[in-house]
Amino acid sequence: MAIRILRASERTATAWRNGGGLTREIAAGPAGAGMADFDWRISLADVTESGPFSGFRDVDRIITTAQGQGMELSVAGAPAVVAKPFEPFAFPGDAETGCRLPDGPVVNLNVMTRRGRASATVRTIHAGRDRVALEAPPGGAVLAVALAGRRTSRRTASASAAGTPPS
Repeated sequence: MAIRILRASERTATAWRNGGGLTREIAAGPAGAGMADFDWRISLADVTESGPFSGFRDVDRIITTAQGQGMELSVAGAPAVVAKPFEPFAFPGDAETGCRLPDGPVVNLNVMTRRGRASATVRTIHAGRDRVALEAPPGGAVLAVALAGRRTSRRTASASAAGTPPS
């Protein structure tokens, strides 16, 4: 399994479609896909002000607060609190979603998958406490993102290191 390191310093910040923040794409597929035709997309988003989320038709989203004190969401009219760092929260990307930042800006890991073309699971692993072997499912991939501190990996015969999504 090939390992590819995607450095944070190499990510370009782009404005959101609704102008309410910035995103830095980590990886997306298929290669060369844009915002309208990706099957999956993983990014870090700087949420700097309260307001609506951009809608993404036929897309499921999982957000995980990486920095900051969290946010309050309204997803299709239902309240949801994404308050604790490193706790993934899944919601439909085409549901009307609003955000309130009671304690200031946050940075979120954002995983988006196009329904019927891709699916994702987000799991947090705490350095120094959790040890896991990351294995891609048949025809799939694994992407490991270090949200805090440093990530190290070691390949062994019994455990696969983090793979990279198809390019």
